[in-house]
Amino acid sequence: MTACSLRREPSVPLFASLLMLALGAVPPAQQGPTRPLVVQPAEYRSASGLRVLRVDPSERHGWGPASYRMELAGKLVWEGTHPFTLVDARVADDGTSAGYAIPERGGSKLWILMLGADGTGRTLQEIQRTAPASNGPPEPWVRRLRLSEDRFDVEVLASRGGSVWWSYRLPTGEARTDRPPETAADEAPVAPIASSLHTADPVLELALSTPRRIALEGFDSPERVPLRPLVDARDGVWMSELRGDAVNAFGPDGVLRFRCQPPSGLLRPYRPYRWLSVRSDGHLFAGVDEHILEFDQRGVFVEDREDDEPLRSSWLFPSEGDEPWVVRLWNLAHGAPVERGANGRWFRALGAASVGRDGSLAVIDEPQDWADDGDPTRYVQVIAPDGVARATLPLPEQCPTDGLAYDGDRFVLLGAGELWALRADGSCVGRARLPDALGRARDVFFAREGTEAWLFAPMDAAMWVFEARWR
Repeated sequence: MTACSLRREPSVPLFASLLMLALGAVPPAQQGPTRPLVVQPAEYRSASGLRVLRVDPSERHGWGPASYRMELAGKLVWEGTHPFTLVDARVADDGTSAGYAIPERGGSKLWILMLGADGTGRTLQEIQRTAPASNGPPEPWVRRLRLSEDRFDVEVLASRGGSVWWSYRLPTGEARTDRPPETAADEAPVAPIASSLHTADPVLELALSTPRRIALEGFDSPERVPLRPLVDARDGVWMSELRGDAVNAFGPDGVLRFRCQPPSGLLRPYRPYRWLSVRSDGHLFAGVDEHILEFDQRGVFVEDREDDEPLRSSWLFPSEGDEPWVVRLWNLAHGAPVERGANGRWFRALGAASVGRDGSLAVIDEPQDWADDGDPTRYVQVIAPDGVARATLPLPEQCPTDGLAYDGDRFVLLGAGELWALRADGSCVGRARLPDALGRARDVFFAREGTEAWLFAPMDAAMWVFEARWR
C-alpha cells in the first residue's frame, strides 16, 4: 500500500500577497525591522535569567489576546490572559516587564505596554499609525527595545524622519524626556524553537538502484502533455494534462485504463488541475479553479462541488476512510483544524504533503516572504490521524523540499536534482544525485508496499521506478 502525496508550488507570491492585503497584513520587508509576520509563542528572560515571561498568542499574526505566564527560578509567580499580544518584550529582575503590541488587524495602532510584577497590565502609550504617501504599511515601526534598572526605552522608525526614542520610568511607567544612554544593553528575547536534532549529522551518499522507466500510454500527440501525477493506495497511476481537462488512469505497468472527462463546457479552457486525490472506494477527486470534481472508479463523472477556498486548499485522502486531509496555505484540517505543530509553534507556509499508510499526514512547514517568523529552519510536521500533532522534525539545511513522500516510517524528499531519504525521527539515511533525466523531478510516491519509490519528471509521460529498501 502506498502513500498519497501532494506537491505544492514552492511559493505563490501573487496570490499570497493579495491574501495578506485582504487580511490586513503586509510583507515582512514592509513591516519594519522587528515586526514578524507570524508571531510565535516566545519566552523573555531577565538579565539574571531568573525571571521568565512566556507569551502564547491566540492568533498567528499577534492580533488580539495572548496567554501569559511569569516564572521565578522555575516557579509560577502569576499567569493569565491579556487582550493584547506582546510582539516583543523585556523583563526586569524585579518582575516588571514591558513591550509593544499591534492589537488590531491591519496594524493601525501601536501600543506600548507594561506588566507589573503581579501581572497587571498597563498601557503606557497608544499611537495611531498612518500609512505614508507611498501607500506603504502603517508607521511608525518599532526597531528595538531597551530595559535597564529604572527605565524602558523604545526606538521607533518611520520612512521619513529617522529614529525617535520613547522612554518610560520604571516601575511607574511615567514618561521620561532624557535620551537613553548609548551604552544601554539590548537584551535578546529567547524564543523556543524545535530541537535541531539530526540537522548537523553527517549526510551519507545513498546508493540508488538503477531505475526502470515505464512509459505511460496515450501521450502520443503534441496536444497531450502530462502535467500532474498521482499514485494511489492501490498503485494506480493518474495523470492530468497541461492543456486538456481529462485525467488519465493507468495501471502500474503504464497501460491506459480509462480517462476521466468532465462534461463539456464545465471548465474554462486551459485551466490545469491543482491537485488529485483518490478516496478508499476508488473515486477520484480533482481540484481546478473553484471546482472540485468527482469521478467514480470507472472514470464516470459524478459531481461538481464548489470549492470555497480556490487556490488555497488541497485534499489528500488516506488509504482508509472518507474524510480527506485539507491542506491550506498555513493550516490544515482532518475534521478539526490544525494550526500548530508538535513544537507548539504556528505553521508558517505549508508545502508538499503526503499521507502515510496509517493515515497520518506529513507536510513541509517553511518560511516564505509572506509567512516569516524569523526562524529559517524548515520542518516536516507530522500529524496523527486524529489531528493531534505528533512530531516536528527540523530538516538539514541543504535538504530539498520540492517533493515529499511518506509511508508512516520514513520520508523521501526531492529537489534540485537530489533525493534525500530520512527516517521517522528525522535522521538522514543519505542523499543521492538523480539521473539527468530526473534533474527537475518534484513528484515522488512510495509504492509496492513501500519497497519502491516512483518518481515523475515534469511533462514526461513516464514514471521512474527505484528500489526503496533503505532504512
